[in-house]
Amino acid sequence: MKHPVLPLLLLIISVPILAGCPTTERRAYVALGGSYAAGAGGGDYEKSYASLFHAFLQEETEEQLSLRSLAVENETTASMIGDGQLAKALAELRFRNQDESPDNDTIAITLQIGGEEAMSLLLEDGPCRPPATLDDRECEAAFHGMLNEARLNVPAVLRALRVAAGPETDVLVINYFYPFPTAERSETGEELYSALNEILEEAARMPGVDATLVDIAGEFRGRTQELTAPLDEGGGRAPNEAGHALIASLLERALEK
Repeated sequence: MKHPVLPLLLLIISVPILAGCPTTERRAYVALGGSYAAGAGGGDYEKSYASLFHAFLQEETEEQLSLRSLAVENETTASMIGDGQLAKALAELRFRNQDESPDNDTIAITLQIGGEEAMSLLLEDGPCRPPATLDDRECEAAFHGMLNEARLNVPAVLRALRVAAGPETDVLVINYFYPFPTAERSETGEELYSALNEILEEAARMPGVDATLVDIAGEFRGRTQELTAPLDEGGGRAPNEAGHALIASLLERALEK
């Protein structure tokens, strides 16, 4: 069975994109992903991990950098490919990193994707909402379908970004903490997020990707109440101001290694 997203991704990769040429000559940091990358839970966007990491990069380079946040709330791996976020990112990278001047290059990319569809399986109307388990046929099908899609889409996105950005750009892949409070924990949910994080780590290490996995899951473990805030969509949590600050510090640490 053919995967419906892959033909579109091949078209995005192979056809030059002529729209959206950046007007700035400054170098840039590009933030990609879903709700967390868009600043969900942190209040003002200036307190999001992307904005804080941007400030760190400016301090480290001692120059004014553009922050190009293309993140979209509720973005999935499939919608990132099919609905335009990836196409916009590739256009940005090609115009910056494939011209003759290094003065407008993208120097860093962060990507956090895959968590939206994982969370959707565990919310009130999801097929794996507690107390559902993998013994439930609907939950099992949705569980494996989501992971199989991530196995196809995440490496494809990362390879496309690396080709467009070139070998010198730092690509940082952020994994996921389990976004439910202790009282709502389920073995199925924890297994789902663990499997998703393994997919992200494997994709980051694949030949031709050369990305760095930033493990926020370990830092958030046991600190969900402290570092997250409830979402409005009937369950689940997003990083709060302290959580975004922690993610930014982990990005900084990963870049300094």
